[in-house]
Amino acid sequence: MLDRFKRETIRWRPTGTPFDEYVTGVTHNNSNGSSRQTLLRSCRPGTRVEIVREPTNAFDKNALALFVSGRGQIGYIPAESAAWMAPLIDTGAADFSCLITSVEAFEATDGRPMLGGRIAITRLEPSARQELVAGLLVGAAAAGAATTASRALSSAGRVFGAAIATADATLLRFAQGSRVFALIYWLILATVLGLGLVAAVIMR
Repeated sequence: MLDRFKRETIRWRPTGTPFDEYVTGVTHNNSNGSSRQTLLRSCRPGTRVEIVREPTNAFDKNALALFVSGRGQIGYIPAESAAWMAPLIDTGAADFSCLITSVEAFEATDGRPMLGGRIAITRLEPSARQELVAGLLVGAAAAGAATTASRALSSAGRVFGAAIATADATLLRFAQGSRVFALIYWLILATVLGLGLVAAVIMR
């Protein structure tokens, strides 16, 4: 059940105030040849940006790429922020939404005029309802494990009881022919019954 729950679409709710960041890697082109500068030029304040994990990125295992839906990649989230955001995304503890806040001109190190982007990132967490459902599923799994353990103890008890009955019948045959064996028989029977009562109290 837990695996099924994890596969379901999670409803996220925003938490806290959006924080400001800039887009890195804007001077590079994408692997398909598209220009990130051209893509940035088409962006406006309020343009929604998708954050995409790149765990196999050769330069940064925490890499978070930024994509404009239907257009392509405009760059990355700075490594400093990606370092703490990526683990939250990987574990499902949080997700993030992102919007373009501005597109600004700047001069590259070689003197070329370039465009840069600034973004507002909002942290999202699972809704309270889904956290409750997850808790209930965990509880159900624990209850199932307890039921299995109880059945195992019950089965063990039946085996123990059968063994006691067999021993009882054997001792009784000896006790019928000797007073000494009769005394031993009753002492053993009393001990077994006492242990059984103690076990019953402990297991309640």
